[in-house]
Amino acid sequence: CYNPSMDLKFSFTDPKYEHITNTDQLVKAVEILEKQQMLGVDIEGTGLDPYTDKLLLLQIGTDEVSYIFDAQVMTLLGVEPLIKLLENPKIIKIMHNGKFDYGFIKLQIGAKVNNIFDTMLAEGVLTAGLKRPQSLANLSENKISFLLPSVMIHILNISL
Repeated sequence: CYNPSMDLKFSFTDPKYEHITNTDQLVKAVEILEKQQMLGVDIEGTGLDPYTDKLLLLQIGTDEVSYIFDAQVMTLLGVEPLIKLLENPKIIKIMHNGKFDYGFIKLQIGAKVNNIFDTMLAEGVLTAGLKRPQSLANLSENKISFLLPSVMIHILNISL
């Protein structure tokens, strides 16, 4: 269970992030990310269908910093260092509702993500399919007693 006295390296009120808008920044970010054992991965798009909607952002984070790859400013399709990172089977990629993210990543980046740990799927297995809310906000509150700040819930558009 989450220990409230435990120091979190990531801060919701003062997050560390890098906005990646060119290939040089991307290569440097990937060099840092490929040294990690575990990464959080998320995408933002214009809708829910990877065939008809557009990828806007790819976010890849460590426990200290998030790298926001801006697909509106630079192309991510076929970028080899990024594809190698996402396909690296030695790095765990943590996702929530990974099938959604995977579709966009496969079609609009060209990567077949390996070694995914899907928190929503894990919750479904742990609760034997019981109908419980599986939003990221609910899971963080119920599993580790951590309330996402309301500003993050609003930003992420997560239903309580």
